[in-house]
Amino acid sequence: MTEIKDLKNRIARALEAAKSRGLSQGFIAREIGIKPQAVSQWKTGKAEPTRDNLIGLANITGVDLEWLTTGDETEFSASNTAPVRKPRGRAMPKYTIDQIGKGMDRQSPDKAGEPAERVHSYYACSRGSFALELTDASMQPEFHAGDTVIIDPAIGPEPGDYVCARFAGVKQATFRIYRHRGFEKDGTAIIELAPMNDDWATLHINKDNPGEIVGTMSEHIRPRRPR
Repeated sequence: MTEIKDLKNRIARALEAAKSRGLSQGFIAREIGIKPQAVSQWKTGKAEPTRDNLIGLANITGVDLEWLTTGDETEFSASNTAPVRKPRGRAMPKYTIDQIGKGMDRQSPDKAGEPAERVHSYYACSRGSFALELTDASMQPEFHAGDTVIIDPAIGPEPGDYVCARFAGVKQATFRIYRHRGFEKDGTAIIELAPMNDDWATLHINKDNPGEIVGTMSEHIRPRRPR
């Protein structure tokens, strides 16, 4: 298949594939949470979707997020009308909080060490994504120890998103609610990392406490029965 360089044309191809399965643009727009006119504007190139909207479009239409974002079709058969996401999504390594905290390069998850196992994401996500097993009660009642979250480094966090973060010199990462609180005088971002459980402390990334957001949660997986 010839590479489709323009985003608008890849979006049009994804919409055509969805239409062949009975999914209208109106339905897709409602599922993403936008107006139908916005989808039409993406298709004509009058507007571009946000990263989160691209993820939603990939999930609903069933096309691969990497192809939709970049046009990379190397993993797919030329016989496809549009590259379709492989069954059960992308396989990815699963790490512990300790492994992520020991200096994982956000662009190279394998540097976190040998993963405990590999899991599959149900939804489309970037190639740098990884699974993270939660081990404490800081995010109860929504998240429990033993739950797994998919962390996607390609998704820029918005206020209220769930993120994985790490701090300089600390051997553990953390999973918290992201809140941007402005900037220091030198331009350093001030980030608040809030728990859902009031018994746990709110953490901060700032000039005096350097750290980084490793990635944003794209999926939450909970075991049916406790291990």
